[in-house]
Amino acid sequence: MFRRYFFFSALLVATNANAQISITSADMPVANEVYPISTTIDQWSIDVTQTGSNHIWDFSFLTRVSQLLDTTFEVQDTPTAYQFFFNNNFVYPAHVAQFARRGQDLDLFGFLTITNVFDFFSTSNNKYKNVGYGARINGFPNSVRNQPVDTIYKFPLTDGTPVYGSYSVSLVNIPTILYYRQQKTMSNATVDGWGSITTPLGTFDCIRVKMTIDIRDSLSMDVGGFPLNFGVNRPTETQYHWLANGKHVPVLQINTSFGVITTIRYLDTIANLSVEENRVLPIVAYPNPVSDILLVEHSREGGWIELYDMNGKKIHTQNFTSGTDVSYVNVHTYPAGNYIVRMQSGKEFRTGKITVTH
Repeated sequence: MFRRYFFFSALLVATNANAQISITSADMPVANEVYPISTTIDQWSIDVTQTGSNHIWDFSFLTRVSQLLDTTFEVQDTPTAYQFFFNNNFVYPAHVAQFARRGQDLDLFGFLTITNVFDFFSTSNNKYKNVGYGARINGFPNSVRNQPVDTIYKFPLTDGTPVYGSYSVSLVNIPTILYYRQQKTMSNATVDGWGSITTPLGTFDCIRVKMTIDIRDSLSMDVGGFPLNFGVNRPTETQYHWLANGKHVPVLQINTSFGVITTIRYLDTIANLSVEENRVLPIVAYPNPVSDILLVEHSREGGWIELYDMNGKKIHTQNFTSGTDVSYVNVHTYPAGNYIVRMQSGKEFRTGKITVTH
């Protein structure tokens, strides 16, 4: 009897030890979602080399310094000039995007400014890709393809996934003014560990993807009749992504450069909003706190209003037609607590926080 019990116990332990998840396209972001991402700095001398099979990562000690709301948008909700390559299945099928996310602005020595950036993404059964971006380039709206597209993940991602890489180039050509080229190389991407991870959000079965990122910016322009050409290699960056089923974004991402941690981002619940969190205008909604009907002001263009709980889950959507400048949202049926209100009117986005009381 003892031997039989020992055999089944050992079998159970072995089964648990070999259990691992697989990340597929179903685990990637989709349009019209809000992912609360908290950021912090390394105050704990984190050792990112710690990994392996059935590994346990404990990051429950992370403390939020700031937070942003990583919002995904329908392609058609971005500025029209940005959609040229990314919403045209007949002419540019390789660059058709399924959603967009806010990107980072760039100022290249004052000669080139890239602002109001939207990155465009596509997910297929075997890849998650960044197909390009739209932005105001030196003040002018433009649409820029990645050629070839930038692969971020190859599916399925699980222990034993072959090492993969990606190379992409984006070109901005403003005739007689400037020519800007960005080359991005992602190399040695691999699943280098799996197990479970604990963050301030909770504990999740996960895999870890490690990758190396190299970016070179090149600029050519004419200054007073003299050609100016220069290029800058950004510091090589190593990224570590902890991915879990159903979370759509990494539950934790740590970036390093020259062996020093430069970025720590983790999926979280929504905290108090700051000015820079979503890089959109604040919403005008009242009364706040509210117990029954919330009034939301907007422009007289058509649009929509969405309500999210503090876990980033969308719980209410309503549309409004053009010609009206205020909408009424019934919050009476929702539990008391804090919520995020997100509104689009024409091409204007606004976000804010409300409190429901009863």
